[in-house]
Amino acid sequence: MKGKQLGQLWRLCLPLTALPLLGTAILRAGAVGKKPGDVDVDQFVDVSDAVLLARFIAEDSDAYVTEEGRKNADMNGDMLTDYQDLSDLMLVIAKYKLEILYPPVTTTVTTAETVTTTTEAVLPEGNDLTADKISYPYDVSVSVLGTPDEMLTVHYNSGNMTFAVFNENPEKLKIAIARQDSIIVGYYMMCSEYTAPEGFKVTEYKDVIEPGKNGGLYAVLVLREDLSIAFRDVAEAQGFEDLAELNYYALNALRKAHSANLNLLEYDKDAAKTAANHSATMARLGLGLQDIEDHYDRDANGNLIYYEYDAVRDEYGEAVLAKIGTDSDGLRIHYRVHEDGTPYDDENGNRFILGKYNEATGKIVPTKGYYMGNGGGRLGKAGIKWKNFSENIASAMPDTFSMLQAWLNSERHRPHIFTEKQTKVGIGFAGTEDGNLFYGTQTFYQPWE
Repeated sequence: MKGKQLGQLWRLCLPLTALPLLGTAILRAGAVGKKPGDVDVDQFVDVSDAVLLARFIAEDSDAYVTEEGRKNADMNGDMLTDYQDLSDLMLVIAKYKLEILYPPVTTTVTTAETVTTTTEAVLPEGNDLTADKISYPYDVSVSVLGTPDEMLTVHYNSGNMTFAVFNENPEKLKIAIARQDSIIVGYYMMCSEYTAPEGFKVTEYKDVIEPGKNGGLYAVLVLREDLSIAFRDVAEAQGFEDLAELNYYALNALRKAHSANLNLLEYDKDAAKTAANHSATMARLGLGLQDIEDHYDRDANGNLIYYEYDAVRDEYGEAVLAKIGTDSDGLRIHYRVHEDGTPYDDENGNRFILGKYNEATGKIVPTKGYYMGNGGGRLGKAGIKWKNFSENIASAMPDTFSMLQAWLNSERHRPHIFTEKQTKVGIGFAGTEDGNLFYGTQTFYQPWE
């Protein structure tokens, strides 16, 4: 899956909805006068309709179906509501009978020589999602287009969202998004123009350093206005792993769009674990950007540690336990602590500061420099042999979608995205306990062969 081009790409992502019981996509009922399959009359055709119909057929006294719902339940039009209708409904949910939702229309064209008859499904018209002058109904399942390369599910406050990745040509990456019981629209790359359906909000992502054509627009996120991408459970590692993979696909899309000569980076799961652990450490500490500039690591017990620098030997030696605090002037410092967390004081009772004294200001300045917990150190501890590495770190951001945008438009981080030396990458995200801030790490490296 990782490090290679995958599957079939389509010009525009369409929404899909993951169905836990069937593992397939759900279709929203079409605007064709009636809504076959919409048994509970909630404007959607999904597994809840099948459950209600099954209970109704079994004469469950608590399974109430309105007159409109019973009409919608008559899938085959035989004026009966039975298990054949239930079977047809299940097939619709599983996407095998698109024609039930969008009945085929037969058109006959007669000329002097021939009579031509064609039959095809007519999809509803309305507020469609349009990109590059191609229009798609936003309430049609992505499975109409084919099978996605990758299916990733992330848990948000507004419900489970499934991402379907179409990635055959990374520079035209499309990612369809759907919630389990409703429609979103999608996130798509390298579109020159678009229109969104009414009632949907759009977030644009632009390259402001090298805008080129189209004002630098390289992606849009189209989301229903009443839905949120805030996390429900930031402790759930799988959701962050899936978001890291999405970031990886978008990263390669940016690389190929930037230059056809750039190779596709290979995704390294072991490197991704080190990146995720690093992001989790930042999230636990609640670090800001300036904190990240000062180097630290964690010991086996999760304690913050600091590597003392030996100027004579020009090397980093003893790892000592440390905490981040402030001096008397409010300047943030690293200070040494005992194993129980109490400050490590010298013989005169002065706190042992792990930092430098700035004579010009008379203040303690935290030490900066190489540390064992940077990208190279983390890769090494994971048993990964590397020739060279680079890394991007994002701190205290409102969501993971904005991180790639921030890295792309940073003069300092941008060269890492378009690296020509490194061939592998690991990506990891984490969030604070309150679910308000998110941290991300991209670690690029060239393996030692």
